[in-house]
Amino acid sequence: MSGKITVRRFLLTNDYTTLEHIGDIENLLVQLAPVGATRKKLSALDIFNFQTIGDHVFIVAEDTATRKIVGMATLRLKPLLGRGLVGEVEEFVVDEAYRGQGIAGRIHDEIVVAAKEHGVHELRLTSAPWRVIANEFYKKRGYVPYDTNVYRRALP
Repeated sequence: MSGKITVRRFLLTNDYTTLEHIGDIENLLVQLAPVGATRKKLSALDIFNFQTIGDHVFIVAEDTATRKIVGMATLRLKPLLGRGLVGEVEEFVVDEAYRGQGIAGRIHDEIVVAAKEHGVHELRLTSAPWRVIANEFYKKRGYVPYDTNVYRRALP
């Protein structure tokens, strides 16, 4: 049974349920990853390091009846020389069982509020082309494609 969905910032300093929610966050990350992708198992230390190393805001949507984290997004605050502070939206996902209820829009609204509070002047994100619904969601909220190549390199 699902209840009211609350969208809030996930803070280690006042969120005593971090360990309880690791499984929920792990489940969301699995849904976000491409099929067959390998990932490192999430730990409480990972969440601690994420929130204490660097400038991040962690937004979650929680089902108040079940206390389950059913959606999330992270905002990384990134200063760029000559550009100012930009926000990079990452790990934006809503649990498959909760999609279509406006939760993603509420999470996005909180991202925008957090970004403005920190003086961010531009939000950026990446989304795989095969995530058609997600790409339409972003376009409806004013995001425009940015023509660039994205490269990555694994380090041993």
